[in-house]
Amino acid sequence: MTTAKNQMCPPTALTTPRRVSIPAAALLAVLLFGLAAPDVRAQEEPMVLRGLVVSDGSLAFGGLSTMECFAVTDLNVGGVTVTVHTSKWQRRATASAAWEDMPGTEETGRVCPLSPEEPGDYRMIIDGTIDGERGLYRSNVFTKTAVPVLPGVAAVWLALLLAGLLLRARQNGP
Repeated sequence: MTTAKNQMCPPTALTTPRRVSIPAAALLAVLLFGLAAPDVRAQEEPMVLRGLVVSDGSLAFGGLSTMECFAVTDLNVGGVTVTVHTSKWQRRATASAAWEDMPGTEETGRVCPLSPEEPGDYRMIIDGTIDGERGLYRSNVFTKTAVPVLPGVAAVWLALLLAGLLLRARQNGP
C-alpha cells in the first residue's frame, strides 16, 4: 500500500517537465501587436521648456508676454534659437488623471494662450527645435478652479430687486 507521502514526489533534475504547446498564431499575434502598438509602452514625459510660462488667458516666453497667438520661427531668446513646429493644449480633470489632448487647440508654427471654462489642470505641449535639437517640450501647469455657484444668493438678490420694483410701482401708482 502506498501512502500519500510516497505519491507526492517533488520533481528532480531527472524528471522531464511537461511541455505546454502554444499555437504559433498566438505567438505571432503577440509579437505583431507589440510592434504595431508602440503607444502601449510607457511614454516619457516631455521636458519642461524653461522660460515658457502659461496662465489662464496668457503666456510668456523669454520676456515676451501676450494674450494672443504668435509665431515662433527662429526666435532668439537669450542667445537660444527656438522654432515651434506644432503646439497644443492638454487637460486633466484631477491631479491623478491622465493628460488628454484638447481637440481644436493644435497650432502649426505658433503658440496660442488658452482661457478654459472647465476646471482642471492645463499645460501646453510643444514639438519644437531648440538650438538645432528637435524634441517634445511642456510648459508649466496652471489650474482653473470652479467658481462656486450660489443659487440661493442669486434668488435672494432677484427677489429683493422685484420687491423694490413693486414697492416703487405702488408709490408712483394712481
